[in-house]
Amino acid sequence: MKKTKKRLFFSALFFSIILAMWPVFAVISMPSGDLKDQLDSIYKAPALYIINFSLALLIGPALVYMLLSFFKTIKVKVLKPFNVFGIWCYIVYLIFITFSYASQTIVLPVMLKSCPQETQLKWYFLNEPSIPGYLNQTGYLIWSLGTILLFFPFFKLKGIPGFIPIILFASALLQIMASFGYFFQNPYLSNLTSFSGILLLPVGILILIFSLRLKVEIPGKN
Repeated sequence: MKKTKKRLFFSALFFSIILAMWPVFAVISMPSGDLKDQLDSIYKAPALYIINFSLALLIGPALVYMLLSFFKTIKVKVLKPFNVFGIWCYIVYLIFITFSYASQTIVLPVMLKSCPQETQLKWYFLNEPSIPGYLNQTGYLIWSLGTILLFFPFFKLKGIPGFIPIILFASALLQIMASFGYFFQNPYLSNLTSFSGILLLPVGILILIFSLRLKVEIPGKN
């Protein structure tokens, strides 16, 4: 029980801190001007931009570890195919977003020194659409599907364990709309990805609170 409590507590704490810090760094590191000016700004002073996406690299693993720790703690019965497919969705999600964010810390800085601007723009995350942008939105679309499959049985629970899946579903549905908005270049829909991300902060806080209240008997566990 102590290990379960610690795992939940520290995973939720770490995720909440990282997610709260990331928008601050995103605003600070946001280059100004048109796309050419932005690339030139990153080329001259890449540190903040690289730190921002290095921080973003931590969000996915922290989110998955926290959610699977919560899932494992409650142990609500999920149909095995949904369970397996949901976990595979999380694995694929991590692969996609890792390539997306790592490209901004490793690939883009190299391209800014040696590649034509047309190629640079294809790999510049803030240029919509771009290759890392597609990878990111595809990854979060897959995360949304995995989250729905894993957590829909949690709706029958009461208290915090029953409220968390409501927020997760809202986040997942917003992200699905945002991903399709990105794919079809609809800015109104693609902007929903920010609201989807914001909803994950209360999930982290609720799991943190739940871990502190965790006792010998765990809801849904025999």
